[in-house]
Formats: sequence, structure tokens, C-alpha cells
Amino acid sequence: MSSLDSYQGTQMEPEKIKEVYSHFLDLDYFKKVGLLTLF
Repeated sequence: MSSLDSYQGTQMEPEKIKEVYSHFLDLDYFKKVGLLTLF
């Protein structure tokens, strides 16, 4: 039940999810760029 409630809660806040998702994407992007710059 708790997992279902949390799932519904995330659906109610799509903007927040997008911000967090984009944040992780940015971190991954910078990591890739950093690796490319090292080589």
C-alpha cells in the first residue's frame, strides 16, 4: 500500500520528478564529459 501511495504521490508532482530526473541526467552528463576530457 505504501508503495502504491508513493507512486500516486509522484504522479501528482510531475514537475518535481522532472527536476530530480534532469538533475541526475546532468550529473551523468558531466561525468561523461569529465571522462572525455581526461582522455
